[in-house]
Amino acid sequence: MTRYGDIDVMWFDVMLTRKGFSWEPEKVREMIRELNPDTMVNARLEGYGDYETPELYIPLRPLKEHWELCSTFNNSWGYRPQDVQYKDIRQIVRMLTACISKGGNLLISFGPTPEGEIPAAIEEKMRELGKWTHKYEEAIYPTEQGIAPEYFHGDSTLSEDGKTLYLFCHDKPNGFLLLNGIRNKTMKVTSLTNGRELTWTLTGGAPWLGMPGQIWIEVQEEDADEICTVIKIEFEQPIDMIPCDEEKSSVGGAE
Repeated sequence: MTRYGDIDVMWFDVMLTRKGFSWEPEKVREMIRELNPDTMVNARLEGYGDYETPELYIPLRPLKEHWELCSTFNNSWGYRPQDVQYKDIRQIVRMLTACISKGGNLLISFGPTPEGEIPAAIEEKMRELGKWTHKYEEAIYPTEQGIAPEYFHGDSTLSEDGKTLYLFCHDKPNGFLLLNGIRNKTMKVTSLTNGRELTWTLTGGAPWLGMPGQIWIEVQEEDADEICTVIKIEFEQPIDMIPCDEEKSSVGGAE
């Protein structure tokens, strides 16, 4: 940390704990702070990290801490010429949206060849990923954790002010998308694939109990992206959702 300028991240690999042996993580963290107070440290410096690093598995639910998934383009961390099990771009994008919808990031690694080159197959995947993320960057980079699957059966993100919701549709939309449990009644819906404004309808609900109806967004073939369709929903006010644990019957019933 004294020969390479500012170090943004100190990424410890294995858990720095061994029975009967200690890396003295408190002292290590203090040394890093003294040399560069802005350096982030992952949580594998146990007890003294800034963010969690789940490896090769996506958490089922959002983590309380800041977190970042670490995964690979194929099945290897380093270069293995016999490993040609490269993930499809649709898998990679789905991993990305699964992370950001839960408030996390995605770190995806590859091993360079002995000559220091990026394998051609991985370069192709990287360029495909970059092309997709640049096209839909407004739904990815400045956004926050999305809504729970109870409201939308898929990945999503929210703008910082809560007034814009982005839906990620990995499977081809079969005519309609469903949003449930959202009280907002005024919104503008757009497909970011082609910029076309989409029609939507509101059905059902029990206003006398404060229970909203179902929002149906109509999606045409022309609105879909081959890799992952992104739908933008702009509300006049921040998104207003009923609590997930709020269950009422519109016709009453036994307690």
